[in-house]
Amino acid sequence: TPGQIYVKVLPAGEPVQLTRDATLKMAPAFSPDATRIAYTVMTPSSISWDTWVVPVLGGEARPWLPNASGLRWTGPQRLLFSEIKDGGIHMALVAATESRSDSRDVYIPESIRGMAHQSHLSPDGRSVIAIEMDNGGLGPCRLVPFEGSSRGKLVGPENGQCTHAVWAPDGRTMYFTSNASGSFQIWRQSFPDGRPEQLTFGP
Repeated sequence: TPGQIYVKVLPAGEPVQLTRDATLKMAPAFSPDATRIAYTVMTPSSISWDTWVVPVLGGEARPWLPNASGLRWTGPQRLLFSEIKDGGIHMALVAATESRSDSRDVYIPESIRGMAHQSHLSPDGRSVIAIEMDNGGLGPCRLVPFEGSSRGKLVGPENGQCTHAVWAPDGRTMYFTSNASGSFQIWRQSFPDGRPEQLTFGP
């Protein structure tokens, strides 16, 4: 959305506005040293998904990595993000350094219209939950190995759209939001081979 990014010191600090522009933003993420916030900017006219960065203590927001969205740090100077391939809409998960050196593919959707929009690395750094689309629609989430050795498998409810995912801190449980039950609810699944279980049932 064309909203703004704020930072707030917990528990009772005042929210401080960091961005002041009309760009379409999503997926803010702190750098490991907590000095920067990276976020995705989408430009509809060019179908461009880029990463911008803004200092946590205030300063000018600026473009950082073109053709990189849903960016997350996986360690000091190490990144996991989504990248458009072949100039179309085919979006893959890529691991690289902050300078984009040592780049490698983690997961490439089979369909040329497939888009792996966001990713969530497991606490042990070995597995990734991917949130993906095909032909413009969201599908179930996918679990893939971080080293990129296979296409992995579907996780969470297989008959719904998966919009968000997160790992439990111990890495033994995955959580998803899915509309498999007819409305968007929270589900959980034991890693790696548990059965999806619906947790919420209301609004």
